[in-house]
Amino acid sequence: MYPIRATIAVFEDDTSVRLSLSALLESDGYVALAFASSAEFFESDRPESCACFVLDVEMQDETGFDILTRLRQMGYSAPAVFISGRVTADMRAKAAALQADFLQKPTMPRTLLAKIAEAVGRR
Repeated sequence: MYPIRATIAVFEDDTSVRLSLSALLESDGYVALAFASSAEFFESDRPESCACFVLDVEMQDETGFDILTRLRQMGYSAPAVFISGRVTADMRAKAAALQADFLQKPTMPRTLLAKIAEAVGRR
């Protein structure tokens, strides 16, 4: 019998970053579902639950904060980790208000994986 692998949903509009994040998560044993936008997520056969959301803050058509707010309104309660190349006190406050963690790009892969493992463990 194989262990159940946690599903991580990644929201990142930069294709190369999205693919890199997905590969990193898969190499660490997670199931990675990658989306370029929330529309792509909501139009997909999205899972009933995710173990964690990883969201870029500044996306082309929306923010990661907007996406997570919508997910929370829909009943998704999984922990979240925001990532951004530009970090402000306001961004950190928004993340905290959504009970999410925050990492600044570029981040070391082991740092991101540790933050996700910590978030998944809180479930």
